[in-house]
Amino acid sequence: MSGRALRATLALAALAACTPENGPTMRPGEDCLRCHGGSPASGGGEEERATPWSLAGTVYAAPGADASAGIEGAAVQVTDANGFAFTLTSNLVGNFYSAETVAFPIRVCVARGGAVRCMESPSPHGACNACHALPPQGNAEGRIAAP
Repeated sequence: MSGRALRATLALAALAACTPENGPTMRPGEDCLRCHGGSPASGGGEEERATPWSLAGTVYAAPGADASAGIEGAAVQVTDANGFAFTLTSNLVGNFYSAETVAFPIRVCVARGGAVRCMESPSPHGACNACHALPPQGNAEGRIAAP
């Protein structure tokens, strides 16, 4: 394959990976780590190729929001059990994700418009949408809601 053909093929592959079906705006509100958890899927297929994340979720304006109503630009502040801290920003559909190595449990706050809202208890895992769902699981209030 010539260099030009190879570059064209790589460009098409990169574009295909960023479609809503397979990119950063895919499946808002769903448990991202079900496929992006880093362990190989038993059934094969697309899940085996999913990039592993240490934590991921979707930010909404309210705990009862529809899955398609994620908000862009919320700051998700993460501090792990060792004090390592970093901030993620929710994308066009509200999704955020990271492959940073973190020590659980983690403390998570969401900031928007100068206001901050923090989880009351540390999270034992990074599958944010597993609990912050409709209906909510565990002690979650519903979807991850920005202040």
